[in-house]
Amino acid sequence: MAKYRKTNQKFVHIKEVLDGILKAEKQRIGDPLTRISSVWNNAVGDIVGSDAEPAALKGGTLLVHVSCSVWMHHLRFAKREILMRLNNSLGEDLIDEIRLKVGAL
Repeated sequence: MAKYRKTNQKFVHIKEVLDGILKAEKQRIGDPLTRISSVWNNAVGDIVGSDAEPAALKGGTLLVHVSCSVWMHHLRFAKREILMRLNNSLGEDLIDEIRLKVGAL
């Protein structure tokens, strides 16, 4: 008699599977943006971290998406402090500049 393997009764969207795989691989190879994301809330605090997150890193410039223009205005004045805290948390001067953009979190 043929054996059947147990199937998972819950379907999972392929996006969730691929996101999990990509996240694990980026952590494994030490992706700079993943490193920044891992220290982000410690550097900026939980309140700011819930309305702003790192989106991209290119040539030392960190692009941060914020939830609204009010947060963008507020963080514009705190960029120098955030930059210093992030680089201290990372243990190296990985970020030279922070650019803010209203975007999806």
